Amino acid sequence: MWLSCSGAVDRDGAWRGADAEGLVGRVVQGGDDVGEERIVKNGAGEGRRGEVLNSEGGAFEIVRRQRRFLQGGGAGIEAEEREGPVAETRGGPTSGTTALAAPKVGADKNWVIVTGESCNLRSTQASSSKILEELGKYSPVKRLGEKSGDYEKVEAMSKKTGWVRSSLLGKTAYVSVSEGQTNLRKDPGKDQEILWVLARDYPLRALDRKDDYVQVEDWEGTKGWVHESRLSTKHTAIVKGTTADLRGGPGKEYEILAHAEQKVMFEIVQQQGDWVEVRHENGNRGWIWTGLLWGAD
Repeated sequence: MWLSCSGAVDRDGAWRGADAEGLVGRVVQGGDDVGEERIVKNGAGEGRRGEVLNSEGGAFEIVRRQRRFLQGGGAGIEAEEREGPVAETRGGPTSGTTALAAPKVGADKNWVIVTGESCNLRSTQASSSKILEELGKYSPVKRLGEKSGDYEKVEAMSKKTGWVRSSLLGKTAYVSVSEGQTNLRKDPGKDQEILWVLARDYPLRALDRKDDYVQVEDWEGTKGWVHESRLSTKHTAIVKGTTADLRGGPGKEYEILAHAEQKVMFEIVQQQGDWVEVRHENGNRGWIWTGLLWGAD
């Protein structure tokens, strides 16, 4: 069985989506809006959303030719945060035994995000102490290894150090896209240039926060800004290797259930050592070695 990604966007602008209607937007090629629209679907127009199978599986594939927006996007498809959809996703097509289809945050595990709606950075480990800074949801902070009761000491992106409630912090600095058709912008603000349009559940690492926007980075190193309302603390990961074996348990001795191609996305269920249990959007579940995933390190 091969797991393939869907709703994906290549660097060259090709978009393979997964809804049966397949209505496209305008095509942008080499920075020029050429105004082309395409609808590609099978005769039945049927298929499970988010699933792209090989031809033997009798599935469908929608190909959307829209990527790289200039500021303002193509006519009739520009949208902002919750004011209306643009296109969908960034990720990338794939293939395979039967197919389913400031401070530098970096990969330092001491960096985590604020998961509470708000979090006060205080001067001491007490709720009555002075508030040094108010940290919004998805703000990255660095754990400094000191704990006292319900509090732990952290460093904020502003370089200020102080104490926050441990219950308001996540386990990693990763976030995911909460809704499809989410704009990744060059700078924070709804009028800023759109770099990419991101798929639901696309994994990102939070790097900074400014007003209502969160600076993020994806598995290919692309950085940009996303409105906070389009993010989630749901933990997802993407296959970064050429392929990844989905196994029946946390180890190479377990049976291979499926092969996932590069850019396939999973929700992380749990982790045991260097292995994570993952769930594909079509319900398939298994274990993958963390070295083959981005978002699970």
